[in-house]
Amino acid sequence: NFEDFDPAKEGNSALPRSALHCLHAWLSANLNHPYPSPEVTRALARKCNLTEKQVNNWFTHARADRVHKLEDSAR
Repeated sequence: NFEDFDPAKEGNSALPRSALHCLHAWLSANLNHPYPSPEVTRALARKCNLTEKQVNNWFTHARADRVHKLEDSAR
């Protein structure tokens, strides 16, 4: 689940650690709806010093990773 997600362990990420922590903080606070609006995406991109595309890609992968972990735990 997202609570177990550690952005510091994302060794293959091209994103700075500070950006990963920023994105994870938002995700952890919004687990009930992990889909930031376009306005929130823009704000996160500015805050994390990323592009909106990088933010959107990170959330896409983070949500997919959660689905895979849930599937693995159901086996």
